[in-house]
Amino acid sequence: MGVIVRVPPALADQLDRHLSGGFDEQLAFMLATWSGDEADIVDLRLIATKAFDLQTPWHLSLSDEERAVVIKWAHDRGSALVEAHAHRGGQLAEFSPSDHTGLDAFVPHVWWRLRHRPYIALVFAERTFDGLAWRTGPETPEPVAALRTGGRADRVATGLSTRGPHTW
Repeated sequence: MGVIVRVPPALADQLDRHLSGGFDEQLAFMLATWSGDEADIVDLRLIATKAFDLQTPWHLSLSDEERAVVIKWAHDRGSALVEAHAHRGGQLAEFSPSDHTGLDAFVPHVWWRLRHRPYIALVFAERTFDGLAWRTGPETPEPVAALRTGGRADRVATGLSTRGPHTW
């Protein structure tokens, strides 16, 4: 089935507004707690333009300083970390080759720094999303099946990212 990510409606609305804003790709991080196959979002951090080394419509590069702040935020709260970014254009949501390369490098680091807490990566495009979750190790992602937001209908993942280029 896959992982379900549950997002409170107010945080989901903030996330949607942030990810759809501007011409360039946008990024946010969230904190989550786990219950079985469900990750419950408990906090949201919207990443500002000044926190990037590079931000274009097709690529993001978070500064080392902001990366450290985000990891410390999750560590101090004893939470799992969730990233969410948006792709521009009319395609269905799927991690790009550069996203896979970045995840190959970042997930093992976060896994180690957060003492084996799960990590989730979400990508949004138009009205679709996809996601991967690392619960058992930094080399073993599993699909995110859906986003559940309060009384709203579940948003089902495209599932396209499990076929992409990666080294897992």
